[in-house]
Amino acid sequence: MLAEADSGEMRTNTGLLEVRVEGSNLTLLVDGVIRLTATDPAITGHRRAGVGKFTHHDPTPRQQLHNFEAGDLRKWTGSGNWSNASNWSSGVPSNGDSVLFDDISTANAAIDQNITAGTFEMQPGYTGTVQAAPGTSASIENLYIDGGTFDLNGATLTVTGELRVGPAGTLKLRGNETFNAASSNLQTGSTVTFVGDGDGTADTFTITDYFTAYETLVINA
Repeated sequence: MLAEADSGEMRTNTGLLEVRVEGSNLTLLVDGVIRLTATDPAITGHRRAGVGKFTHHDPTPRQQLHNFEAGDLRKWTGSGNWSNASNWSSGVPSNGDSVLFDDISTANAAIDQNITAGTFEMQPGYTGTVQAAPGTSASIENLYIDGGTFDLNGATLTVTGELRVGPAGTLKLRGNETFNAASSNLQTGSTVTFVGDGDGTADTFTITDYFTAYETLVINA
């Protein structure tokens, strides 16, 4: 979808799209849900612009639209194992694909394999838990936990860009996993939970403090 005019509107299969350019700002007002793809070769590495829900009468997005990185976008639509193609909008994510969890399905997801992802976003409308299997590894460019719970469960996690936990999001850690993030942003109202070894038995367990400051910190056995 290409538009060269400064402003105008066009019909899409998901509703009315209005494109408005004001100075250097591009405003998109959409009825319904639209998937945007930028094809400008000058923005190599950022081909996928994103998916969001907007109202035509109110330019404020009901769900925030982020810049998805190169690769296809896979949306969680099912329940159960990550490796089950029927749980995704377009099949199991491949290396570098961006991943979206929203209110289309709020069911839990079990990461049962090693993954490499572009932008991994859990929106505020998602209320389930994404849990990694012990012994697996995840390499993610940007991890946005704006809803639901991301449970690392002793797996290995590397975030090469930003890790953000939003007000409706929870990051659950054991404290002894391999966990690295180039940058972190624990927003007001966010929760980080350490659950030790998770066996429910009282014992001595050393946890690694991964962050310099917390909003809500919970430590359980």
